[in-house]
Amino acid sequence: MDMAEQNAKLVAAYVEKKREVKQLQRGNAAYQAQQYRQALEAYSDALALNVEEPTLNAVLLCNRAAALHACGQYLEAIADCCMAAQLDGKYPRVLQRRAEAYIAIEDYSSAVADLQQLVQLCGGGSSSSSCREAAIRLRDAQQRQRLQGSAGPNYYSVLGLQQGCSSAEVKAAYRKLALKHHPDKATGPSAKAAAEVVFVLITAANAVLADPAKRAQHDAARLMIKARMRGSAGTSSSSSPTAAAAGRAHMQAEKAELRDLLESANSQREEYRKAADIASRRAEQLSKQLEMRLQELNELSGLYTAVQQHEDRLLHENEGLQQQIAGYKQSLSKAAAHQEDLSRKLQKEAAARKQAETDLRKLHKEREYLKMRVDRMQHALSILENVMDDTLRVSQGMSSSEGGLKGHHNSAAALRQSMDTASVQQLQDLIQSTKLMGDTSSNGDQLGIA
Repeated sequence: MDMAEQNAKLVAAYVEKKREVKQLQRGNAAYQAQQYRQALEAYSDALALNVEEPTLNAVLLCNRAAALHACGQYLEAIADCCMAAQLDGKYPRVLQRRAEAYIAIEDYSSAVADLQQLVQLCGGGSSSSSCREAAIRLRDAQQRQRLQGSAGPNYYSVLGLQQGCSSAEVKAAYRKLALKHHPDKATGPSAKAAAEVVFVLITAANAVLADPAKRAQHDAARLMIKARMRGSAGTSSSSSPTAAAAGRAHMQAEKAELRDLLESANSQREEYRKAADIASRRAEQLSKQLEMRLQELNELSGLYTAVQQHEDRLLHENEGLQQQIAGYKQSLSKAAAHQEDLSRKLQKEAAARKQAETDLRKLHKEREYLKMRVDRMQHALSILENVMDDTLRVSQGMSSSEGGLKGHHNSAAALRQSMDTASVQQLQDLIQSTKLMGDTSSNGDQLGIA
């Protein structure tokens, strides 16, 4: 997966870089056609792609600064040049275009500093046309700086206003630009540094133009600077033989400069052709690598699809297992409820069994008591029978001696018979009740309640 992610990042970076280059080419075409607004949009769209290519981003910022300068947005041009300088400090056009923006707001001291760096970057000599052009611009900026004296930039140009504007217009312009270029709203160190440079100019312009006294001094200084520049131009254009000779020398120098420019253009064209060949070969190599990466991506996509399907199957199985677990939990809850019912029934049966044991013990005691009474009655009955038998024998002996006792014997026999019948009946009832109690105790023994 790491290799696949790396390949995806490489492909995405390559595609985004191609898109950024196309936007750069579209912006250059619009700028050459003097369609500066369209060029500005094209450069902004290219920068919005956020491609991590410092050199290319520096070129885009520098070109957008040129479009902003052409649209009269000098502060934005300075900010873009500052960010481009942070990305590529050795890019000459950054210093050149930032110096042009400073000259547009008549900040000649900052323009001279940038042009001096540009001349040093070119080597300080006059071997190339760019160096000579930079030296010429430096001399012109230095002359304007001397004429300007201690006066600062044209603060009306800084805020994008005319000289006769009102204080309300100054306040509104300051608020708009301060909100747009405040350093706290900048993202990234380069953008913050550029915002700080521009914000210093905005703050200084508002401090001068918002104060009527300072604004009057600023207006007077601007008039004096214009008068000095007109006087300098008139002096330089006075007619004299020396001036004519200087003009011819200047024309010859311009011809030589044009020849040098042509030679430089031819050499640059040859270099561009070689660079184009190298870029073409590199593009072919990148195209092959891209095809290989795309094939790998297709394979990885198939593997990802298979893994996704397997994951779906596992999820489906997991759902089935979850349902089974829910069923098992429901069965366990039912079993627990049934177990509780059985436990309650067992408790009730144990209580009933304990009560039966108590009743059985009472019955045992009653049986023993009845058995004891039966034994006593049987003993008394046997004694009574013996007495009656003795009485009967006595009565029989007396009957042989006295015939008058016959009636008495009959009455005694009837009495014995009636007593025997009642005693036998009572004994049978007692024996029957004793048997019933014995059966009950035997049933209790069979139940294990002894």
